[in-house]
Amino acid sequence: MVILELKYEQLKTNHTGGFLPILFAALGALGALAGGSAAIANAVKTSQHQSAEEAEIKRHNREMEKIVQKAKTGAGLKKKSNH
Repeated sequence: MVILELKYEQLKTNHTGGFLPILFAALGALGALAGGSAAIANAVKTSQHQSAEEAEIKRHNREMEKIVQKAKTGAGLKKKSNH
């Protein structure tokens, strides 16, 4: 058996630190990490959406240019017959 004797002065000292400040700091760091991860995921998603949108605009413009070229050459026009 071990007996630990403490004097009143040893018990009365002001303690700083401990477990709670470390816990709060860890929670704050995890929150910042989660926020940063969400921002990265959002940036990747936005970039993918913009790339798909740009590809669709280019495809649309090519199709419109084909239609304009056909109209200029008369390829899409039919002559009416009087019969």
